[in-house]
Amino acid sequence: MWTAEVDKKVNQDGSNALFVIGAGLLSLEFVIGEEEGVSVLTLSDGQHNYTFRAVSQPNDSGS
Repeated sequence: MWTAEVDKKVNQDGSNALFVIGAGLLSLEFVIGEEEGVSVLTLSDGQHNYTFRAVSQPNDSGS
């Protein structure tokens, strides 16, 4: 797993995106979206789209 600082911007088409602020990763931009009611982040390299879907975390309450 990796972590990075991000900032938010609005693209010309009105979509929102998160872009990485960090050395070596400046070209990474994730478009914020929704598919089938689930939040997604999509990364595009010009030829391919990689979609990351939000998942629920296990209940930490112990019940």
